[in-house]
Amino acid sequence: MTVIETDPTACTQILVNTRKSMLACRELLATVESISSRSLPRNKDLENCKDKLFSQIRNLVTAARDVVASTPIKTEEGPEEATTTPEGTPSEQTKKLIDIATDCAKISGECVVRCRHILDKIGDFQLSNAREYPDFSGGIISVSLVSPSDSTFGDDKNQLPVIPSLSPILGDDTYLKNNLENFDDRRVHKSTSISALAEEDGSKDIDIPLEEQVIIDDIGRVRGGSLEGLVKVLTEEEVDQDPTFVSSFFLTFRQFTTPTELANALIKRYNVEVDETYMDSEDIEALVSRRSKVFNVFKRWMESHWKHSVDVVVLPQIVSFSNSIVDIPNAKVVIKDLAEKVQSGEVIVKRSITIPESNKLRMAAVAYSHTPIIGSTVSKHLQGLLAKAVEHMEADEDDAKSLQSGSASTWSTSLRMVKNNVGLGTVTFLDIEAADIARQLTVMDSQLFSKIKAEELLDLNFSLKKRHLGIAVNVNEITQRANQLSSFVGDSILSGDVQVKARKNMIKQWIKVAEKCYELRNFNSLMTIISALQSVNIARLKKTWEILSPRYLQTFLELKTLMSMDKNYGNYRAVLRKNEIPTLPYLGLYLTDLTFVMEGNSTHRLMIVEDGKVITPGKKPRGSATTSKMVINFDRHERTARIIGEVESFQVPVRIGPVPELQRWLLSEMNRSFLFVSKDHNTLWRRSCQLEPK
Repeated sequence: MTVIETDPTACTQILVNTRKSMLACRELLATVESISSRSLPRNKDLENCKDKLFSQIRNLVTAARDVVASTPIKTEEGPEEATTTPEGTPSEQTKKLIDIATDCAKISGECVVRCRHILDKIGDFQLSNAREYPDFSGGIISVSLVSPSDSTFGDDKNQLPVIPSLSPILGDDTYLKNNLENFDDRRVHKSTSISALAEEDGSKDIDIPLEEQVIIDDIGRVRGGSLEGLVKVLTEEEVDQDPTFVSSFFLTFRQFTTPTELANALIKRYNVEVDETYMDSEDIEALVSRRSKVFNVFKRWMESHWKHSVDVVVLPQIVSFSNSIVDIPNAKVVIKDLAEKVQSGEVIVKRSITIPESNKLRMAAVAYSHTPIIGSTVSKHLQGLLAKAVEHMEADEDDAKSLQSGSASTWSTSLRMVKNNVGLGTVTFLDIEAADIARQLTVMDSQLFSKIKAEELLDLNFSLKKRHLGIAVNVNEITQRANQLSSFVGDSILSGDVQVKARKNMIKQWIKVAEKCYELRNFNSLMTIISALQSVNIARLKKTWEILSPRYLQTFLELKTLMSMDKNYGNYRAVLRKNEIPTLPYLGLYLTDLTFVMEGNSTHRLMIVEDGKVITPGKKPRGSATTSKMVINFDRHERTARIIGEVESFQVPVRIGPVPELQRWLLSEMNRSFLFVSKDHNTLWRRSCQLEPK
């Protein structure tokens, strides 16, 4: 490992090996999950090992990035002399990387040992051919000893893929791109029929009816069940339905059943065969209540959760069913009216996703809606300069030609000096108050974030493999905007014709913008800027960072600590849990969480029955006379709904006055930087090495 200090080409090998380690650990985690889910109650030691391994592999990625950022660079003049550590002595960053890699190996070994102990008890089992766990066998790549400045270094195939939502490692233009493009949704196993899974599992016949097949934990939350069982919970006549369960069911039901199957189950629940002549008044009242709830489920489905392109197949069946309803006044009229309205494809009654914090957040949103709008300090003169600058940039054919050729252009300077063509003067990035830049970034982020629909986040519709479906339009636009902003940060700092003091001022300005984003609780732009400043291209500029004032170094450290991925973004999550409005959360972490829920949880789970009763999760059967069956893993879908519900709860437009001229200028600069940098992903790396060869 000490060769890193004297052989910069070893950086690539470190990154490639880290990539392999990350993929191998994720493969192991998926296997551990498959084994752990077969042993009920789950083994706490194995679960702790699994969590520690997941945390340490994230730390391994960070440590690898830090080693690369601190490694001396070999230039054309010759290799840099190692001055920070004696020859043959590894740096502190290298020691940390070695320690973390050792921990990963140790924890992996513990996981294997504990899995073997469990397998000794439960016996071997065959994983389904239709794989329910991630497949990374195609991700192993050969080690190519190339330098970071080599033309192959920027190729996505040679880059270390981040665990979704990690900050950039090789380039600041990959902020969210790697989050989505390195994820292959083909790894996720699609829902399999319960009967097929049960047959594969070798389970015996269950001695309780389908509608009773529900797994409920100690606090009353539904963890799984048959479709009939979930429908019973949805329409239970003797209890009030849990709003979180109802929201989760309607949001996700198409992932574990079809509209036809759901309609059939509801109609069956309504048409239960009973002889009402022998029922007392309480039983009749309960039956009427059940049927009323079934009708209300159909009504809510059509009002708020109808997806016409998919659900239209059951519309005739629902209308026909409503014609037979006699217990509920006007049922036929209501359903007929809804059947006509759903043809438009528009939501008839908008309902929010219910999560435990919903009421508090809604009250905070109402209170915030009455607060004064934050004004702008951008002068009319500066607005005019910005407008003229944008016009000039858009009309400048020479800039367009230089972009097409891929050569450095005069507009790409760190001061962003753009002369307008009517002689009104010049405008630079440093001329604009950091607070105004942060405010307009927040306004633009808020407009996009508020447009995200639940469907964009369901079923990994935001992944690269599903992008062609055009479902996650707003998520993709936020991703693109983040990549553009990240490119702007790097391009503005690393322009080749700026002295170290000017670079220092540019870094200082971006730290001030990041600080203002934090004050505005715009964590999405905050993460983009901080990630870009931590990229290898910027972090290695030691001469520039050394002359930055302690005040801004401390601010950067605090913001970096806040957005650190340590303990699964523990610091950031703690701030987010305060549920303050307005807040623009970091979208990438939600994409990570959704991916982890989908990849780390099977579509079905084992239900164990003893003496005609379903065993509560975490409790051991008293005897050996048990039966088991694979049922829908509803916990997976409720977790998904909670994440999407949290996103929805923060979709509160910010009360900040827009400055269209500044917004257009920012978007123009961001887009120009992105186009310029994306022509050659090595551009910023080469600039960085030219500016500070050491």
